[in-house]
Amino acid sequence: MLTCPNCKALHVVKYGKTRSGTQNYKCRECGRRFVEHPTKKYLSQETWAQIDKLLKEKLPLSGIARVTGISGTWLQRYVNRLYEKQGLEPQPVKKREVVFRMLRQRVSRLVRKTFSKKLENHIGAIIYFINHYNKSLLL
Repeated sequence: MLTCPNCKALHVVKYGKTRSGTQNYKCRECGRRFVEHPTKKYLSQETWAQIDKLLKEKLPLSGIARVTGISGTWLQRYVNRLYEKQGLEPQPVKKREVVFRMLRQRVSRLVRKTFSKKLENHIGAIIYFINHYNKSLLL
């Protein structure tokens, strides 16, 4: 017999389906909606500790998400909640840092697209890109 995970009541009715097609249920006692076999994964204490440790090391959020196997959007919300608890505002990134980061990303993408093993071809592609980028800033 299916019971409510919140109040353990037995008076549970079908309540449509989720987006993925799983049967949804609703408790008549407390009104909680739930599925019979949830697939949501809860983080272990070790993962929470690892996330906090990596955040203290000031690693990029994308790297932390990749290492721990969590989504980047969840991690960003978690960091925002940490800032709110401390009463802090996230410091804006300086424009120069953003331009440099964007330039570095574009150059690395360009180098990957050249598919060349010769260093001279990579250097030529980077020089071409920087000249083209500087011209686009002047326009």
